[in-house]
Amino acid sequence: MGDWIRAHRVSEASKRLLHTDESIEEIAGRVGWQDTTHFIRQFKKAQGCTPAAWRKSQRRRHRG
Repeated sequence: MGDWIRAHRVSEASKRLLHTDESIEEIAGRVGWQDTTHFIRQFKKAQGCTPAAWRKSQRRRHRG
């Protein structure tokens, strides 16, 4: 998969994680990953933590 496709998917997933209550599985499918485990690995590689941990830390940060 191209790096730009992966980057776009991770970016879109990040928006959904922050602004929706969709599950990790739902988000993975919506942004184009059939395999949730692969999505989690790719997200962690790009963002440094799992989607669930990222969501928790970002929501805490945005709520101030």
